[in-house]
Amino acid sequence: MIDDGELGRALKTLTVIWGSMLVSVLIYIFAIPRYVGENINALLPPEAYQMLRPALYIISVGLILGARFASKYILSGKTNLQNTRAAANPALQRYTTAMIIALGMSEAVAIFGLGLFIVARDTVSLYFLGAVSILSMLMYRPSRDDIVEAAKNQEL
Repeated sequence: MIDDGELGRALKTLTVIWGSMLVSVLIYIFAIPRYVGENINALLPPEAYQMLRPALYIISVGLILGARFASKYILSGKTNLQNTRAAANPALQRYTTAMIIALGMSEAVAIFGLGLFIVARDTVSLYFLGAVSILSMLMYRPSRDDIVEAAKNQEL
């Protein structure tokens, strides 16, 4: 079982990581278009953009679904994670790894929106993919109950 001190430290660390990634997505959505948006010219011809946009949307759906499967797979214990600290609880390591991977995959969706904005001045994709990314990140917000549940499942 995880002691309260170790659980609290891990939860604080994961909350800082989660918050930082969420703030970065908000910067992609609001700050970048506001301060550099008028200076960006469309870099792609319309034909290339018409192929790129659907491809990035499909990859985004794959990332959102993949984040769910990846986190469940890591939490299931079927992976062989190396113990980086002797004092770290294996369940806590698995949960931390699963959350960082899921959050990274979620943030990648917003980066796709930012990329479409930069190459084609597509504000709709920027806001849409940014909102999808934020909703996905809200799904993966670290919580004490999830960590405890992961530790219980690890013991079984």
